[in-house]
Amino acid sequence: SRSFGPVWAVLTHKRGIATTRSIDTWSGEGPRDLEFVLRSGYGISGIASDPEGRPIPGVVVRLVNWTVVRTETDQQGRFSLAGLDPNREGQRLTFRHPNYLPRTVTSSRKRAGFPMEVTLQRGLDVCGTVSGPDGRPVMGALVTLGEDQVIGRSRRTTGARGEFCLGAPMRGELILRVTYPGLAPHVGPVH
Repeated sequence: SRSFGPVWAVLTHKRGIATTRSIDTWSGEGPRDLEFVLRSGYGISGIASDPEGRPIPGVVVRLVNWTVVRTETDQQGRFSLAGLDPNREGQRLTFRHPNYLPRTVTSSRKRAGFPMEVTLQRGLDVCGTVSGPDGRPVMGALVTLGEDQVIGRSRRTTGARGEFCLGAPMRGELILRVTYPGLAPHVGPVH
């Protein structure tokens, strides 16, 4: 018999209902009926804009560490997320758009009902071309730019000619990482 350790299950519903539950160790033999009780979650809404106050459409808004709770801003830069866990205070949301620097904001249940105003900064563009060992452009390479080698704050895949452009802060040293299946990764500083 094979034993599974404790696992977590997270269930959400688009009408703002959520539950998180730990499932105890199970041997894996025979059926196991699980019961989940969904409880009311809370929602956050707001607008994403640039420093001049212009709304930014197409910003991906996501609850950090959970890929199921995400949305995109509409043409007026507005967003709405439902199903946030009412028992977790201070949940972090990330805001990403290819033409702006990513931003992380902490939400609060106490602020539910009050629209968030999130300003994304443009920064500088770091652009380049990725080529393989044969000198030919590499299409589809993942390029990340961030403060460490593992997690990039900005990310893009290269185009047909191996080209990429990423937003970067206006100061400080960042790490550029390029990966592509079958090729050794490139990691180096950008000043």
